[in-house]
Amino acid sequence: MAGSAVHEEREIRQKNEGAKPDLQGLGAKKYGARYIDISDAICDNGKYLKEGADKKPLRKDDGMHISMNGAKKIAVYVVDKLLNGQSDN
Repeated sequence: MAGSAVHEEREIRQKNEGAKPDLQGLGAKKYGARYIDISDAICDNGKYLKEGADKKPLRKDDGMHISMNGAKKIAVYVVDKLLNGQSDN
């Protein structure tokens, strides 16, 4: 990953981290929704992953948007959390 891409990723991650309390506190709790943080589905302990253990891409070529394989992985993760009554709020 080029230096500017790493900087952009760090900046985006910081913005997302700052938004989590707002999403959890304002949206989820106020309206009775459950908040599920999908980063565990497509990251390794918060570390950016371009591909999964199966070597299939999790992200599109732009490095930001989720690929079809990544979307499927997220869907399985979210459904599993919902079926087990888990959430992150």
